[in-house]
Amino acid sequence: LYLRRGVALKLFHSAYSLLGRQEHTRLLLLNQADQRDLCHVVRLLDAFELEHHYCLVLELLEPLEARMPLARATTTTTTTLSAAVAGTSVVEVAAMAPLSHELLREVAQQLLFALAFLRQYELLHADLKPENIMAVTPVTPATVANEAPHHDIYRLRIKLADFSNAMSSSETSCYHDHFEVQSLPYRAPEVRSS
Repeated sequence: LYLRRGVALKLFHSAYSLLGRQEHTRLLLLNQADQRDLCHVVRLLDAFELEHHYCLVLELLEPLEARMPLARATTTTTTTLSAAVAGTSVVEVAAMAPLSHELLREVAQQLLFALAFLRQYELLHADLKPENIMAVTPVTPATVANEAPHHDIYRLRIKLADFSNAMSSSETSCYHDHFEVQSLPYRAPEVRSS
């Protein structure tokens, strides 16, 4: 079924299979509501259990950080960029040009659009961090023709991933005293110290 395209396999240890089932349920809801794949949420392709481990088959995306250095080098031509990138470290490529305001705006718009979509379904991601903002392969003219009029052609298309900690707004009060909604490295100092 998935032989023609790469997939990501997310495996939940048997002790955390409930989180896998929860993520499965959340992604089913979101993907069914977004059948045209316009709302910047990772696509769930399948789910199964293997030796008491819950597994999700997701569309293959790549970390946003992996795409940012190439996106930063927008001031060079494609030919120059290809020549410059060959044999160059990621740090050196990233230093070629500053991140453009236009590209930053595109990523921010897509992220806000995804969060607004989650809000429509009263869902809180609960683990929003750079590692959970993934990059999609470039948009092709064929996919652009199928998109709604409010979507622009993005040079870098992003999607939110990792909904294992996602919760409905009604569930947040249940977790208030027992659940850390923010990942430790991304907490504000005042939250960390209390």
